[in-house]
Amino acid sequence: MPPHEGASAPPHVDPTPTAASLDAARQLHAFTGPLDEETIAALASTLQHVTLPAGGELFRQGEPGDAVFFVASGRLAALVTRDDGQQVRIGEVGAGESVGEMALLSGQPRMASVQALEDSRLLRLSKAGYDTLVARAPHTLAVFARVMAERLARSARARQALSAIRSTSTVTLQECAAAVATPDPVMLNLTITQLYHRIALDLTVLLGAQDVNWFGFACRASKTAGSAIRGEDVPILRPTARFVARRLPDALVSRLQAWRIVRHADAALAAVTTRIAEGNRLIFSEIGPVFVRLVSLCADHHAHDPARIEALVATLTPGRAEDGGQDLLRDAARAYYDAAFEPHPKKRAELILLGSLKIGLHEQIRVDPLIDEALDRPMLELVAVVAPWLSRLPRGWRIEERVRHSACRRARRLVTARLMRIRLPYGDLRLGDDLPELPARRRFPDLLASLELPELAATFARFDRGLPTRAIDWSDLDDRMRYIANFFRSRQKSLEIFEPPFLFAQQAEILGGRVPQGPL
Repeated sequence: MPPHEGASAPPHVDPTPTAASLDAARQLHAFTGPLDEETIAALASTLQHVTLPAGGELFRQGEPGDAVFFVASGRLAALVTRDDGQQVRIGEVGAGESVGEMALLSGQPRMASVQALEDSRLLRLSKAGYDTLVARAPHTLAVFARVMAERLARSARARQALSAIRSTSTVTLQECAAAVATPDPVMLNLTITQLYHRIALDLTVLLGAQDVNWFGFACRASKTAGSAIRGEDVPILRPTARFVARRLPDALVSRLQAWRIVRHADAALAAVTTRIAEGNRLIFSEIGPVFVRLVSLCADHHAHDPARIEALVATLTPGRAEDGGQDLLRDAARAYYDAAFEPHPKKRAELILLGSLKIGLHEQIRVDPLIDEALDRPMLELVAVVAPWLSRLPRGWRIEERVRHSACRRARRLVTARLMRIRLPYGDLRLGDDLPELPARRRFPDLLASLELPELAATFARFDRGLPTRAIDWSDLDDRMRYIANFFRSRQKSLEIFEPPFLFAQQAEILGGRVPQGPL
């Protein structure tokens, strides 16, 4: 929940004696560029100083846009109201920036409410003042055009996400339990994927909508897993098995054995699908309900209360994830809770990343045995085909062991490099490739370019170690976490990840317990 959400202190607009108005007009050049004295004099009667205390509301969503404001000092949050009345922070405005120009220029109602995160000072320019400004100083049109272009770009990128944020209903523990109990693996995956998306949106009530949380990433990973669970990867892997069979030496593999390789490949794929579905169910059952409870915990209070979050984490099992404990989830819940009440954007972004990495590490530790088995199973099936021939060789059992170890290692690396991917709204990322750079050749978003929280810096450094971001062997926990840590950090500001994973009609089918027809 955004800080000061319940406050409604009004702004204080100073009277406009001539000296104060001229001073305000002269300050405007910091935002618009140089203004001559005649323009300053003409603007004096249309410009006012505004002071807004922390928690004060500048304007509300739906009000007419009758002025533009320039922030001289302080920081403000932009908030949208969901259908259930909850407010979601979608952005922030700081010193040197303007707010309110979109509604002023378009003539449309305010699209968001704006509240002060800290004591702030602003300059208010009326509609008449704006018209005077652009008439007397046409160069200011370029300034406003640039600001509007940047905001329109951000708005277009996140439009679907914000639409969903406004209309989604809060996930319940009953929905989580029903999803986990779903027997059909395909329907299980579709339901869990949709719930991951909804919980990601629910968490924006706490964390704001300008940072992707773990559930946003989990939604995309679960949707990717669904391709394998539905058998959509079989058309790729079965010809691969035939290709391997045709190229093994005749002395090693007869025609009958080549047929058995393909048959064993089908059995291996069925086993892999089962393991992926088991992992899907396991992770959601352990993580989903914890953060549904966190959303519920924070829904009815507006101030940081350590006792409340400690009461929640006390219900989680102490101990390491390797031993079935939930210490990492306890840490993650604390980080997300602290982020919900953190007024400073950088520290809040770092707390969200810390929470996401803790959840991600818990997840990967818990599914580690399932991943190992899923990646090794196809090659173990192949080795089983040639094992009878190897057993006839001197020390054949030792050769078989060596072949099994070497073949599995090479197969894991090949699958990681060539076949593994994650499906995102703007296209697939291959896990065997380095993560693409962000615009302007940036590796990370500006607020996460450096890490100041000691625990976050240590956690990230544990896995990053200055190595390339691409995954090499997905069965290796540290290798997976290196990719995941860099992926989370680099894409935390990619708001398109909040977009729904399925079309509206598909969502309706899933809600009705049916698998949608056509591509997903």
